Amino acid sequence: MKNYLVLGEKWVRAMVFADEADANDYTEKNCAHIPYQRYSEAEFKRIYVNSGKHRLEYKNDYRQAVPLIIIH
Repeated sequence: MKNYLVLGEKWVRAMVFADEADANDYTEKNCAHIPYQRYSEAEFKRIYVNSGKHRLEYKNDYRQAVPLIIIH
């Protein structure tokens, strides 16, 4: 399941959705001009194993709390 959505080029962040349908819905509505990649949890952990990460949670307009991971 590719429910990790990594967004941006300069300010890179990952959003973790409950499932792929939620990730699809978000990208269709909000990512028209933003570069992004989709990963499974295992792929995300493997690719960003050596990156600093800061995990936050927030609520958006149409979903429950969504984890946001700032990657630095």
